[in-house]
Amino acid sequence: MISSTRASAAETPYPITRQAHCPTSRAERRPGTEGPRAQGVPVPQGRGFGARSALDSRGQALVETALVLPLLLLLIVGLFDVGRAVWLSNTLATAVREGSRYGVVHGALSGSPTGPGSATYTPPDTDTAITAHVRNYAYGVPDSLTVKSTWPDSNANRGSRIVVSASFPFTPILSQVFLGGGLGITLQSSSTLVIEQ
Repeated sequence: MISSTRASAAETPYPITRQAHCPTSRAERRPGTEGPRAQGVPVPQGRGFGARSALDSRGQALVETALVLPLLLLLIVGLFDVGRAVWLSNTLATAVREGSRYGVVHGALSGSPTGPGSATYTPPDTDTAITAHVRNYAYGVPDSLTVKSTWPDSNANRGSRIVVSASFPFTPILSQVFLGGGLGITLQSSSTLVIEQ
């Protein structure tokens, strides 16, 4: 009798304890709440199980990054292009406004007049002095800038109007990369003032 008890104690890897000392004995457990060992389900152990789950999560993160990164880069470059277009449009508007101001103070009564009757005017819409002034203020605008200066009242006298307009083609970076520059827009601005002298 004693030898059989010792043999069963040697076969079990855990020491036998009395039921009274165990807070949840087998008799107190409800059916279905036994642990995986009691149900005969093998519990994964060892280093390989943890390493496999880490590799799986790394692979999943890599695939998600590969799917999301191109879209994120397109969005960032698109936002950069929009910002660049707004900046160039604002610069063009400032340059045109400065060109029309130059034309306003260089009317027919000025010491160095512009417009109809002046040496810098080439009919119907080019004045080299105003064009040079606009280009001087067009920082960062491409050399393809086109400047036109017109006098709707056909003279540069005091009280007459002057209209200075400028435009240039804007090509987004994404269009240059993927479409060879085939898709673009024309940025333009115009300013109308009344000649003062």
